[in-house]
Amino acid sequence: MVDPLKEIIKFIKDETGLHLDADASQKLSKTILRRMNALGINSSIIYLNLLQNRADNTEYQKIIANLTVGETYFFRNIDHWKAFRAYVLPRVIKNADAQKRSPRLWSAACASGEEAYTLSICIKEAASCNFFNGIDIYASDINYQSIEKARKGIFDSHSFRGKEEKYEKYFEKIKKRYKIKKEFRRAISFMELNLAQEIYPPELKNMDVIFCRNVLMYFCPERVQAILKRIVNCLGKDGFLFLGHAEGNIAPVDLLKRIGHSNTFFYQYGEKIYSSIDNIKTNNHFVGLPIPAISLATSPKKIKILEKNQQDSTPDGQEMILTDFDIKDTKDKSKVPVDKEKSDAFNHALDLYCMETYDKALKIMTKHLEGQDGSMKEIILAGMINLNMSRFVDARLCYKKVLGKSDISPEGYCLKAMVKEADSDFKGAIQASLKAIFLDKHFFAPHFKLGQIYQKFGDIQKSRQAFLNGLKTLDKDNDERIRLFFGILPKQKLNQLCRKKCRNKKQIS
Repeated sequence: MVDPLKEIIKFIKDETGLHLDADASQKLSKTILRRMNALGINSSIIYLNLLQNRADNTEYQKIIANLTVGETYFFRNIDHWKAFRAYVLPRVIKNADAQKRSPRLWSAACASGEEAYTLSICIKEAASCNFFNGIDIYASDINYQSIEKARKGIFDSHSFRGKEEKYEKYFEKIKKRYKIKKEFRRAISFMELNLAQEIYPPELKNMDVIFCRNVLMYFCPERVQAILKRIVNCLGKDGFLFLGHAEGNIAPVDLLKRIGHSNTFFYQYGEKIYSSIDNIKTNNHFVGLPIPAISLATSPKKIKILEKNQQDSTPDGQEMILTDFDIKDTKDKSKVPVDKEKSDAFNHALDLYCMETYDKALKIMTKHLEGQDGSMKEIILAGMINLNMSRFVDARLCYKKVLGKSDISPEGYCLKAMVKEADSDFKGAIQASLKAIFLDKHFFAPHFKLGQIYQKFGDIQKSRQAFLNGLKTLDKDNDERIRLFFGILPKQKLNQLCRKKCRNKKQIS
């Protein structure tokens, strides 16, 4: 017999497209029972019928309001706003002015409105009064309570993260709270919108800029790509898209060009750069190699390099030692005392990196590594921070330093692959990824990276095989190494992404 409560949860999941793990489902169950009790409803079937009533969706809205809680604040991820002001906004203003039209911007998951008002503030500061009065900013969220709060434009100090005095000129102070001035409110149209719905309102077409940050990771993986394509389709010619840094791994790379600026990156809508990976000139012999299906039988620490196509990397018959990530340094760790200060610095920087607070993480690592060689994982972390800040020269120095310490470091080659991809050297990225896999077949990140690159160029068979290999290695990989290369994305989300990209679930055991 079907559990009616589970039917309600399934209905809500299907309607919202949100991914609900066991904890979220349990929390939702308690919310449903609490609402049923408040309404005096004893039957789950009757309550489900109430939620399904399209004539009055009040109860459905209340459930959604309890299910989604937006975490945001003014000028969140300041590097994004620096890039918006310095690179994106001048181009948007120039294009709109040349076409004699208003610029169009959309905050696609605005929560309580801080992001949308930040857009308004940035444009007001950059444009003339007459130009500002003509802008169209749209802001949407699935949570009607958040939209109501956003329309009021009243915030407490939490929305400023302790920097409210810096923004006081944009607000009217009301006791201990702050109300955004009318001139910034009137440019914004707020609406309730579920990004998972099939059709978006027509006013969201031909956008110059869309901010959709740190929300896609909360949707079911089978919905994410469809949502992203709908959002990209809302961009006008040469429009810009800002995603959360952790969501870069799910961006539709065949439709978007990644741009680095102001220690961060964002995307621009345009034509595919290449129709085929074969169009990229290179002498890289690795690219022609097939992506083999891998077996996770016990892997020896020593392997013989016998393949003739590896002769330029390692002489025939040479014995290669594969070491675990956390024991890369050649010294006997059991005889070396642990430096707690160094460990604390690394862990603190890693936590900040996973929170996308890259500037603070970089300061800690720069100070920590100053005047010392640094361990493998410390240099890798510094490299990944630099890469996510679009500091490609520094990221390149990091992978070279790692490979200088050990030319059999799979992590070093994986970092190299990511830097090569950012430099649009896709064959170099494939070569480095394959070397990382050759050195450690249980290493998830290079499998995932290969899948992304082959997907970019339409090689579905190789892409599927790479993602399938990633699925087989994910649980075997080191949790710390996953955090280093994927930041905020947990293993569960990476598993879902791979399964979605594999498409043919019969291949997944």
